[in-house]
Amino acid sequence: MPAIPANYRRWLYAVGIAAVPVLVAFGWLEDSMAPAIVGLLYAVLMGGMAVANVTPDATQPEPEDAAE
Repeated sequence: MPAIPANYRRWLYAVGIAAVPVLVAFGWLEDSMAPAIVGLLYAVLMGGMAVANVTPDATQPEPEDAAE
């Protein structure tokens, strides 16, 4: 996954979570499914994008390849 600029990530976090209650209100998503969708959004947005956009720490040495 390519690095996503911080301003886009911030927008995705806000819109992704805010969209769930709107979808429920319009009847496009059942209220019983909303917690599962929010959990999925958090897993993808917060976990996936955070891992993909980690800034390398110059103070930590790179892990050595175990296969060598």
